[in-house]
Amino acid sequence: MSRRGKLLAVALLGGALVLFVLAAVEINYLFLPAKIVGTTSFVIEPGDNARDIADTLYGAGLIRSRLLFLIIARQKGLEARLRAGEYTLEPGLTVEQIVQRLEKGQVNPWSFTVPEGTTVMQIADILAEKGYAGRDEFLEAARDPDLVKEFLPAGSSLKEPLEGYLAPNTYKVRKGAPAEEFIKIMLDATKSYYTQEFKQRLDGVKLTFHEALTLASIVEREAALDSERPVIASVYFNRLHIGMKLDADPTVMYAIGRTTGDLALKDLEYDSPYNTYRVPGLPPGPIACPGLKSLEAVLSPSGDPYLYFVANGDRSHLFSRTLAEHMQNIRRARSSSR
Repeated sequence: MSRRGKLLAVALLGGALVLFVLAAVEINYLFLPAKIVGTTSFVIEPGDNARDIADTLYGAGLIRSRLLFLIIARQKGLEARLRAGEYTLEPGLTVEQIVQRLEKGQVNPWSFTVPEGTTVMQIADILAEKGYAGRDEFLEAARDPDLVKEFLPAGSSLKEPLEGYLAPNTYKVRKGAPAEEFIKIMLDATKSYYTQEFKQRLDGVKLTFHEALTLASIVEREAALDSERPVIASVYFNRLHIGMKLDADPTVMYAIGRTTGDLALKDLEYDSPYNTYRVPGLPPGPIACPGLKSLEAVLSPSGDPYLYFVANGDRSHLFSRTLAEHMQNIRRARSSSR
């Protein structure tokens, strides 16, 4: 080979080497974390495919290469397993770490609280006001009796099938979750109570789980002081034992679709299976979501012999065994509230 040819070969070899080095540097650069300042949030919409997600990440400056993201996702077999939701990514994450986070569904959580004594309708309002779930969407999902069919009595006619079964608590759920996911997390919390020990305690008070939730929901709406919950539970057990109607104002409120305000005499005549002034025994189902303290009161009533109680104006109640004592307590309560 001539000297010129040798020089040309060396030049070509050197150029190829330079290109190889440059390509290696470029590929290594693409693998590096993107230079983002602070945490960055982005949303993967339901139905987005891997290419859509790559575009979203690249547009947000979270990855350096769409193609590299797609290659890694395909190599790991995760293209169809990247979950929708809102994510927050912090600086320093590599493409591979981002892919793994999307596959695990490590989305930003929503926090929401279901207070004791709320109804299914009120829970729907809470979620709608926060923008977490549509009210109608939630109510439609909550009206599936099959979700609690193992607990419902045969032939039951309930105003809301899941009333009382959505446990009060503070929850976290992934952003963008459908209404069914909110219901599942609350329903699972209630079902977790139903242990073998819990069943034995139900046998001790001769109630089914559904009946216990029903009575606990009434106690929840009546009691303001925790110390009085077992006493109020005993009042209702005593009435049931002698065949006396429960005469529970909260059941009438539920029947007419209210949660606050005073009842009129005509309300006590409202025709509904939930009106315990008209119908003896427990109503068909819970009238609200009882807290654990009210459920515990039903499982462990105080055993007091009272049949009556009246609100005393200071969140407490006056209890009595006879109607005559009860009428005296009503007068005392009225005089103390003046």
